[in-house]
Order: sequence, then C-alpha cells, then structure tokens
Amino acid sequence: MSREMYISDADVEMSKDVESLRIDRHLTSDLSSFVPGRRRKMLDRIEEHGRKNPLAIVPVLLKHYNIDNPKVRDQVRASIGRLTQS
Repeated sequence: MSREMYISDADVEMSKDVESLRIDRHLTSDLSSFVPGRRRKMLDRIEEHGRKNPLAIVPVLLKHYNIDNPKVRDQVRASIGRLTQS
C-alpha cells in the first residue's frame, strides 16, 4: 500500500482562489531559499491565507506534502499541522 498522496494541479486550480495559486507558484522556491526573510514571508502568507480560507490553501500544501526537498517538506507539514489545529 502506497503512503503517497496525490493532489493534482486540477484540485489546486478548482479552489479558484488567486492568492492560493500565487502561493502555489512560489512555495518551493521561497521555502527552499537561503534568505530567511523570503521563507518567513511565505510562511506568513500561508498562515494568514489559511486562517481566512483553509479550504483553498490545504490542497496547495498537500500537493507539496511529500516533496523531495526536506526544508520545504518540513515547513509544509508544520503549516498543515498549525492550520488543522485552529
């Protein structure tokens, strides 16, 4: 049994939320950046938008849940944890 999750681009696009699409476009590059300000700004955008519209941001985060980059993967999983607690 595979433990991989599959979230297609169509699932993300169906949310029809402009901000979540922007976050999706820049998520991996910003969270894997060497510049701490870019990472912090992206995390703030994710958390702020997730509080307003969690159904739009969760598919974006799940799409990157098992990404190869451990820096991005850990931040995405932590963000999902914080959003699901609230």
